[in-house]
Amino acid sequence: MDAQGRLIWGRLPPADRPSLEEAVVLEGRTVALARLVPRPEAPEALDRLFLRRQLLGLVGVGVIVALLAALAAWWLAGRWLRPLTEVQRASHRLAQGDFSLRLPRRTSKRRNEFDALVDDVNHLAASLQTLEASRRRWIAELSHELRTPLTVLRGELDAVRDGVRPLNAERVESLVREVARLRRLADDFHWLALADLQALPCAPQALDPTALLQQALARHQDAARQTGLLLDLRLDPALPRTVHWDGERINQVLDNLISNALAYTDAPGEVRLSARPLNAEQLELRVDDSPPGVAPEALARLFEPLYRADPARQRRDGAGSGLGLSIARAWVLRHGGQIQARPSPLGGLGLVITLPLQTPQEPTR
Repeated sequence: MDAQGRLIWGRLPPADRPSLEEAVVLEGRTVALARLVPRPEAPEALDRLFLRRQLLGLVGVGVIVALLAALAAWWLAGRWLRPLTEVQRASHRLAQGDFSLRLPRRTSKRRNEFDALVDDVNHLAASLQTLEASRRRWIAELSHELRTPLTVLRGELDAVRDGVRPLNAERVESLVREVARLRRLADDFHWLALADLQALPCAPQALDPTALLQQALARHQDAARQTGLLLDLRLDPALPRTVHWDGERINQVLDNLISNALAYTDAPGEVRLSARPLNAEQLELRVDDSPPGVAPEALARLFEPLYRADPARQRRDGAGSGLGLSIARAWVLRHGGQIQARPSPLGGLGLVITLPLQTPQEPTR
């Protein structure tokens, strides 16, 4: 523009547009005016710039959040998977036969599913360790029980073969007794194996319980007299006339219990067989003996195979295999009953059997 403000070149900007104006001075005189107006940016360019900046910001925030989430997931995964890894290792060791392991338990009061899982694994390991110890004890006791009659048989046969002892009726009878003892052992282990498989056979039939108990008493009177013991029978007058049991198996139960009492009771002493009705559906049979008794903590284990209770209550030589009470319990359970060991009112051991009048089809588990 000239000095008077007339446009010489370009276009006049809108009045509301900011501008920068400078005078052109020549020899001390203003000859023209120069007005500079900033060029406005297009709206699309501003929008793109804004979106680009927002996108870069969101990408940055997303990357940071993803890194933090990955770190948190890694920490949580390690915390939650560590117990599972320990349980997996423990399971592998259990499968390898190491039953002594125990997983550490948390001391926190807040418990979760993993704590319950750790407790279950520890309980499983303890149970397997107990079973393994029982199995080893069983094998040791079994070998001992079998070794005794086999040693006697071998000694008798060697003596006969070498001419040390004559092969007469007395020697043959001794050999027959040892063979019979071996046969009883084999039968006992057979019944216990069937009991473990829940496969004990049972053929219930109508029986007179009074006659059954009287016959059991008669079978053991001679043995009781020889050991200096009084064998007594006490029957409740209200006993029912008929029960449905497997007579052969209940006789085996009674024989085992009475033989056990005769073997462990000190002379002079008493062994008492008794029976009474509990209600319209059950009978109670008892075999009580006089001292010595059994320690209270050992009562629950008397029915374990080959278990030896209190040293004060030792059986006499040849008094059985140590399986009689276990087999008696198996047959009682097969008849749907229960058997317990308690202190006897006579001062020794009391074996209490509860039997239903009708034997169920399925055994008690």
